[in-house]
Amino acid sequence: MRNLFFALLLILGLYSCKKASDDIIIPDAGYDYFPFVPGSVNYYEVTEINIDNQLGIFDTVTYLLKTVTDTPYYDSENNLIYPLSRYRTSPDEINWLISDVWFAYFKMPHLVVSEENVHILKFVFPLKEGKTWNGNVYNTSGEQDFVIKDYNNQYTLNGISYDSTVTVVEKEDTSLIHKYYRYEKYSKDIGLIEVKDINISSADIFFGVPIEQRIKRGTIYRQVRLEL
Repeated sequence: MRNLFFALLLILGLYSCKKASDDIIIPDAGYDYFPFVPGSVNYYEVTEINIDNQLGIFDTVTYLLKTVTDTPYYDSENNLIYPLSRYRTSPDEINWLISDVWFAYFKMPHLVVSEENVHILKFVFPLKEGKTWNGNVYNTSGEQDFVIKDYNNQYTLNGISYDSTVTVVEKEDTSLIHKYYRYEKYSKDIGLIEVKDINISSADIFFGVPIEQRIKRGTIYRQVRLEL
């Protein structure tokens, strides 16, 4: 009888715990910052700057980029893969040509994007301010800390206001004569809206002048979402 009494108490305790957990509201984990909607399209203006004083190279290239989320499929490891087809064209003459295809997939709690066959850990859910992880855990590159900044903030870009955005800083190493800095910014229900990637390996020294204005050798990449 005593054993039966304790068994009943255990069952009641488990039931009450289950009811309590069922009533807990799961907070927003941030999945909608990278929405997977087959057929969705985003447009961007891309500017690439390449400078090498010693070789006399001062190149600036601007083009339009279109990304299309294609029909998903399961791979051999049962991951649901979303192809991200990327198209390029000149701003002067719209003639979209396929550039390459990237791939995105969940490996919970991770969101991974394969960029030119390099698998990069973009998000670790749930998202929150200051969260840090190794972005290269799925590839053979060295460890690289990614950190979330400006989570769930309003942001205006190219005259377009986005109510909720998150910034992921992927590298940040700056001195007087070099700067390696990259971030990606995402908007809720839209996805990627901005990329900035600065790789300055050498710069002249002029105090008070931004390093981007005294480059001796380096590249700057900027990708900004457009509404076409």
